[in-house]
Amino acid sequence: MGLSAAAERILALLSEVQNGLFERALTFREANTHSAEDYATFKQIMQDQRGFIRAFWCGSTECETRIKEETRATIRVIPEDAEANGSGVCVYCGQPASRQALFAQSY
Repeated sequence: MGLSAAAERILALLSEVQNGLFERALTFREANTHSAEDYATFKQIMQDQRGFIRAFWCGSTECETRIKEETRATIRVIPEDAEANGSGVCVYCGQPASRQALFAQSY
């Protein structure tokens, strides 16, 4: 195998490894992301399953603070599609909410 062929093979292997790592991480994230329609479900998931919780949030810092105090979960990200998923009610206060957030505990 010549030097140029080795370089091409190394690039192909690196691409395979990168794709494999990405797919594994994506599968893990999807398996560990749960949805909560209400606060009782939210707390149950935090206690029993952990991972990420996708839930509607009204945007209030008070709701975010109370969730953190009661469950140690904080907003990790507001996904780009947070408003594309329609509207619902805040998982904590029940007020109308037009966006979702991903909550999780830090370790």
